[in-house]
Amino acid sequence: PAAVPARFVASFRLFVGHGDGGNGVSFSYGEIPDGEYIDEFGAGSGLRLQLRTAGADQAALVFNETVRASVPLGASQLRSSGHDAVWRDVELRYADGAVEASLDGLSLFGRVPVPGFEPQRSWRFALGARTSALSDYHWVDDLRLRRGAGVGGEGAMPGSAITKPVSYTHLTLPTKA
Repeated sequence: PAAVPARFVASFRLFVGHGDGGNGVSFSYGEIPDGEYIDEFGAGSGLRLQLRTAGADQAALVFNETVRASVPLGASQLRSSGHDAVWRDVELRYADGAVEASLDGLSLFGRVPVPGFEPQRSWRFALGARTSALSDYHWVDDLRLRRGAGVGGEGAMPGSAITKPVSYTHLTLPTKA
């Protein structure tokens, strides 16, 4: 079996909008049980990036149920309003004991330490979203998961990455009230 990655980069394009609101989107990497409900808070143990709307309007980085960092997001930083579809570029990167996240190329969190982060073979990546009583669409496109030494960090060797690209065209995430 392949070794557990010491580094990874997850990137995707995200559209949120064309409705009257929603609660947000999450990206999780950790021990996620089969059938686990996944919403804007994420699921399972491990690492989560929460992009919350509906009044919370914040990005949060959570590790093992503890918020490691959070920043406010302006209402228009994540949601599209009106008829224009604005896709956002999201990236989450782990290397050398720290996590970084960006939205549209701008840093949300720069090198947040996550002591004790030790990915296991059973860990999985997951996306989730929720609208509650509201009606926003949450679409993901161009999902790409890369792992291995070539994804960056100190001492990385270009071209040595083990890549597992996954691409979906307008994946609509299931929502639950």
